[in-house]
Amino acid sequence: MTKATRLLIVFAKTPAAGQVKTRIGAVVGMSQAADIYRLMLEKVLAETATNDDWRQVTAIPPESDQTFFRQKGLTVVRQRGEGLGSRMGNALLQGCHGGVEQVVIIGSDCPTIARQDVAAAFELLDSVPVVIGPSEDGGFYLIGATRGRVQTVSDIFHEAIPWSTPQVLERVQALFGQVPLPLAFLPLKQDIDTYEDWQAYQLMQSKG
Repeated sequence: MTKATRLLIVFAKTPAAGQVKTRIGAVVGMSQAADIYRLMLEKVLAETATNDDWRQVTAIPPESDQTFFRQKGLTVVRQRGEGLGSRMGNALLQGCHGGVEQVVIIGSDCPTIARQDVAAAFELLDSVPVVIGPSEDGGFYLIGATRGRVQTVSDIFHEAIPWSTPQVLERVQALFGQVPLPLAFLPLKQDIDTYEDWQAYQLMQSKG
């Protein structure tokens, strides 16, 4: 498949003080937390940019200013829905237009995600309907689905899922199992949610 049939959606926010990474901000201040988030966001956007294999768009919440993203020449869409599950489900559905056959969503909290991870997710979707990139905090940093199953995944994401808790992936897997809906998994990665997470990431980077 080509970028005409594969869509990558990056869920992101404008890196404004007090609006992102407030748990980190409680330790180092909201301004520095926004700088940390901006560094992660820019790394993720650059690493997963549009190429011959997929097209990238950035999905931001209604309250986020588009200016930061427009200045970088990015394609921007608005997240729609109440709550993270609803917004991801709607993004999957909206993504499958204009001949798109595979849609993958990633967040901007996992700076270790690489182009190879996204490529692997799309390749897995050639043989399975859903792919997940699990994170060490019990959630996931990537979710992808084929055109024929985005409605099912969207419906599941509108179920009672305890978002932002360690039970997210467990609950999602259970709901997929009830359908049943076959899953494939990418390697486990670490989201950056706390200042300790950020310090650990920096230490890892310094070791090459």
